[in-house]
Amino acid sequence: MVAGEVRVSVVIPAYNAASTIEDQFRALARQQVTFPWEVLVCDNGSTDDLAAVVDEWADRLPLRLVDASFRRGASAARNIGVTAARGASIAFCDADDVVADDWLELMDAALAVDDFIGAGGRRRYVHSTDENPEYFTWAINAMPYFPQLPFTGGGHMGVRTELFRRFGGFDESVRIAEDVEFCWRLQLAGHVLTGHPEAVVNVRSRDGLRALLRQSYNTGRGERQLRHTFARVIAAYAAQYPAPEPPPSGNTVVPRDAPTSLVGRAMRKLVSLRRPSDLARVGRLIAYRLGHRFGRIDRSRATVDPPSPLPPPPPPAPPVVNG
Repeated sequence: MVAGEVRVSVVIPAYNAASTIEDQFRALARQQVTFPWEVLVCDNGSTDDLAAVVDEWADRLPLRLVDASFRRGASAARNIGVTAARGASIAFCDADDVVADDWLELMDAALAVDDFIGAGGRRRYVHSTDENPEYFTWAINAMPYFPQLPFTGGGHMGVRTELFRRFGGFDESVRIAEDVEFCWRLQLAGHVLTGHPEAVVNVRSRDGLRALLRQSYNTGRGERQLRHTFARVIAAYAAQYPAPEPPPSGNTVVPRDAPTSLVGRAMRKLVSLRRPSDLARVGRLIAYRLGHRFGRIDRSRATVDPPSPLPPPPPPAPPVVNG
């Protein structure tokens, strides 16, 4: 690391990540940059050998282990990490993912132009093999019911440090989809979220079908809570900036008696399976929709009022090619 003022702080929330974080360390050690940077591993109360692993890598990376055990959750760990950060910009990544070799250079270049960015996530499809790898890629997404304001994930987000601190970071009372809430909150205040798919983070899926289903259900439940909390904002945008209707494909015929219930749609997907790996994909989709439809929400939580005037939606992002 070049001596001088830190330009980018890489913030990694970690809980019992000793078995996965070394892959991320290896990827970070491959970064070829000439500016000062640091890596903050924010230990959220681990009971494994995480501290020992960090210590082993301390002579190969500009590492600091931050005690983030006094408030639990990934949001708290990230917030505590940013409090300790010395960089002008923050680049978030997760302990079980792997950044591309040029990720830090591209994140720094992007944050020199835009103050709030979504990096490029890349996840292997369940049916992907080493001989024939296939990936799903994204940078920023939008909810079908709220297409006007996009969001990005907390594990591949970049933001200027001053901006993050000024808005109080992630809302730690939002236990699920807190990254979506943060994205919407900043955009409602007039800050633009810009996608930078060139800065790639290889995202790992959870191990085991049960963990995947639980994660998908909780994601759906968290988004159901957000839809309740931001109901007035969503309605205001729909009235002022209605989303265009997608053009008809012209090649899809739905029988008049086609099932439209959640169970009916699930059954149609299940009978269309062609390979065993499809079960995980369909199972995740069903679990997500169940969480979105039936997940418990806190109706006592205050709803958000839309600002006046409403910040205009950003222009549509260019399509990202999957493959």
